Amino acid sequence: MADAPKKNDKPPVVQKVYNFETFLADALIVIFGLFILGALLGRIALVFGSSSQFTLFSDFSNWFLSKVYPTIKIISLVLSALFLWGIIFSARKLTRVNNTYNVLRKEKLKESVVHTANETVVKKIDFSKNWHIVLNHASSHNQNDWKIAILDADSILDDVLKIKGYVGDTMADRLKAIDRGDLQNLDLAWEAHKYRNAIAHGDDISFNQHEVRRIIYNFEKVLKEFKAI
Repeated sequence: MADAPKKNDKPPVVQKVYNFETFLADALIVIFGLFILGALLGRIALVFGSSSQFTLFSDFSNWFLSKVYPTIKIISLVLSALFLWGIIFSARKLTRVNNTYNVLRKEKLKESVVHTANETVVKKIDFSKNWHIVLNHASSHNQNDWKIAILDADSILDDVLKIKGYVGDTMADRLKAIDRGDLQNLDLAWEAHKYRNAIAHGDDISFNQHEVRRIIYNFEKVLKEFKAI
């Protein structure tokens, strides 16, 4: 159970941070106060200046208006010039920031448009017909058809990568350009492509219909994730 607060406990003292902005605000308050005081003294001097009872007040008013008031005007002019410069400087800086933001926003929008356009192109190209041919070759009893199925499936995936905007001299380079966040089945794409290369180079690998169908299934998962089939 928490201890009850003591009656003598005092709230924490919040120390005022005194910086240049605080000093400037206080200076403005003092200057405006002096301006108001000068205006009031001038009005009062006009009304009561001829009265002997207000001779001391009139002398103070004349001294204030003749000595202090002009100095306050000069200080005010200097501060006004500084404020004007600050406004112009801030406006220019804000303009540069806005221009930079607009450039970045346009580039981001352009990338989004290109990405969307690439997706649209992928959907318009009829990869499903080509993929149906690949499946027919993979279901054949002829081993040459199995090789054709693997090679064609790899070719379809490569076309999709090009349309999606992944650049590179080879398909391997284009696969390297894919971020894992953009393709969850990236490992399957690599496995399928390496299997295709092994077949093309005549490497000694496990080559049977079961293995071919497994690799074709890998291609299929990748192409479906890209929404190409």
